[in-house]
Amino acid sequence: ETSVAANTKPTRGLDAALKQIRDVLTSLDDVKEMSTDSASNYVRKQSKASGKLAMIPFPDPSPAVGMPISFGFKAPKVVNIVGSYPLGMGVQRHGGFNVDVVVQMPAELFQERDYLNYRYFYKRAFYVAVLLIGLQQHSAISELFDVEFGSLRSDTRLPIVVLRPKSGVKHLGKLGCTVRILPSIAHDTLPLKRLSPERNYVRPSYISNAKEGSAEGDEANLPATPQYSAAILSDALLLTHMKYLFETTEMCPEFPRAASLLRIWIGQRTAAGRQLGGHRLAGSQRLNGFVLTMVLAWLLRCAHSGVSSGPKLSGTMSAYQLFKGAVEFLAVHDFEETPIQFGTVANLEAFGDNFGAVFVDPTDSLNLLSGVQEWELAELRMEARLTALDINHHVEDRFARVFLSAALTDISAKYDHVFRLEVDLSKFLSAKHGAELKPARRLAELEFGHP
Repeated sequence: ETSVAANTKPTRGLDAALKQIRDVLTSLDDVKEMSTDSASNYVRKQSKASGKLAMIPFPDPSPAVGMPISFGFKAPKVVNIVGSYPLGMGVQRHGGFNVDVVVQMPAELFQERDYLNYRYFYKRAFYVAVLLIGLQQHSAISELFDVEFGSLRSDTRLPIVVLRPKSGVKHLGKLGCTVRILPSIAHDTLPLKRLSPERNYVRPSYISNAKEGSAEGDEANLPATPQYSAAILSDALLLTHMKYLFETTEMCPEFPRAASLLRIWIGQRTAAGRQLGGHRLAGSQRLNGFVLTMVLAWLLRCAHSGVSSGPKLSGTMSAYQLFKGAVEFLAVHDFEETPIQFGTVANLEAFGDNFGAVFVDPTDSLNLLSGVQEWELAELRMEARLTALDINHHVEDRFARVFLSAALTDISAKYDHVFRLEVDLSKFLSAKHGAELKPARRLAELEFGHP
């Protein structure tokens, strides 16, 4: 029998720190609405006062000249810990483990059409900047943590606040945890049903440095922006997905342990976060433990209703049986050839036309494989096939073969050759580069949220 159990004693200091972070966030002062220039000056001035100069982490392209947008801040009323930590699925990886704190931005900061032309992401970036400054200026927090900007899944549209415990801090310094503050919105803040994958929400005229509102002609002829829409949806559905996983845990007691095994398994087989030759490998952050946890939830709750490939899992199975079933499913399933969904009403044809692989979430609106590349899924299938062989044909030492082999601890033992390329991204991040491209090409370049 394979089991994974967490020791909660070392996290007591972390729990106290999380409560302190929550108290700071919910007590931050409001900031009245202001223009883009005034907002930038406000963040620069406030951050300079704390001794750490910061700028609003606007995505590319930054707000257009003359855009009628205002930036304001109100303290969040909803602050929740989400992800693997509260569900009992947290596992140590190469860089420790993450604890995610969702901060719900008040609905009154947004307007109905803020899903257009990066308006949501601009307001989100200002909100993140105010959160960062508030945490940096609080003496108790700054004594415990180094506070800085980060990004979610390497998407520049989704900046976050990252808190890393300072070395030597009692109960925290040796824990290896990173606290991530993730802004979100309530599911009814924006009309999410409009964010379908076949529609356009970034007008080509806007990214060509024209003023917002330029004539575009027929919207149906504009290129779709499915990745852009998915980025907004992922923010709005954070708590919805957390609730779904919690319900799955209640119906299957071994679900958290099985999910932990899957998280260990995928973490050992991806390059992200590993050190090689003195350099930290970036790797992909989109095919991650959360996605595999949702796959396991789907196998438990929905697989009986349609897809024939892969096993049908039961809530009475052990963690090892659930892990084995999920791996065997991943070894044979092609998400491009056979899309899957939690519900029954998602327009799979629209998702399939605008994404490569498709795995639609329980709300029928978000592709959980958004941004995942074809080669990543091919590698996942290959690794799952190898693991399935080890599980089924090496009974005596299968645990060691699956979790303890040399290739899992030393990335250089996994590949015949590893190449390191020096790439200067400054050209691709410059305003001149964007101005030189035709709108359709520029829009395609921006779709994934990173160079």
